Amino acid sequence: MESMTRPWLHLEHATSSTNAFAGLVSIGQNISRLRPFEPSLVDQLRPNLGDWRDPITFAEKPLINPLSRLELYRERGVDPTLTEFTVAAFHEGTSIAGLEARENDEHTDASNETVDDGDEFVRAERAFAQLRRFEVAVRNFIVEVMEGAFGAHWMKRQLPKDMRDKWADKRQAEIDAGREPRSLIEYADFSDYRMIIERSDNWKTAFKFVFRRPEDIRESFQRLNPVRIATMHSRIVTLDDELLLMVETTRVLKAIRSKSS
Repeated sequence: MESMTRPWLHLEHATSSTNAFAGLVSIGQNISRLRPFEPSLVDQLRPNLGDWRDPITFAEKPLINPLSRLELYRERGVDPTLTEFTVAAFHEGTSIAGLEARENDEHTDASNETVDDGDEFVRAERAFAQLRRFEVAVRNFIVEVMEGAFGAHWMKRQLPKDMRDKWADKRQAEIDAGREPRSLIEYADFSDYRMIIERSDNWKTAFKFVFRRPEDIRESFQRLNPVRIATMHSRIVTLDDELLLMVETTRVLKAIRSKSS
């Protein structure tokens, strides 16, 4: 707390502010010291970030609205006190907690200070870039692990029903439009990654040893889904969005890097 330079304590709610700051630091420390999908960590995060274990069907259009996302977060059990700070204080707090990797952030100056965390456009761009890096890493990881487990032609046998055909249709549409085609997995939807990982034979052979329990990696992707909907439609990114984005991309990428190393 002494290292904070931005005003952050609500004097009329001092206990709540202190508990919220302690909560952010606790989340960051636990992610740093524990394995990312250690059951004890997963269970510790749930009272703060809500319970997202059961499969959820996301209605994309309503979730473009930040108020609808906020309502969803409260329904799932996301702790509202964790983001009851000014934007500047929230980002300084999450940075102290180790939840923000500023060294790769294009919106920083030479001294590694945030250019303008209060600018909605800057924050939305940063969230978009963070999600893009995350998706590229997840796709590369899936390809690496699946090729190692099932061989170079794994897409023909190990994808959920009709998924490969949908990717191929998207790829053909790009070719027909005169655009350079990409590798097939780059046409995957965000929800496809989870479906590939959760498929029973894929899980047992390739992913169980990385993510421990299928409901836990499902929970991570489902926490990220509303944030992705907002960024893909260039909408306002809230502090609740950012908190879920920071925590879950950090955890999943840590698990992926641990496996790769």
